[in-house]
Amino acid sequence: MGFSLIVLLIATFTDWKWRIIPDWLTYPSMVVALLYHYVHDQLGHSVFGGLFVLSMLLGLSFFVQDG
Repeated sequence: MGFSLIVLLIATFTDWKWRIIPDWLTYPSMVVALLYHYVHDQLGHSVFGGLFVLSMLLGLSFFVQDG
């Protein structure tokens, strides 16, 4: 919970100030989230959710101009 809050605060500040969320913040957060779900035996749900969102965004990109 503490890690997520710190990451969220940093992401909020950098997005507000420079309108970008840096990769050095995003990629480690994804790794920590996957490790958390692996430890709590929910990795399958995480991967399925990620693939579902990916398929929705890819599908949307085919129907939106300049997607």
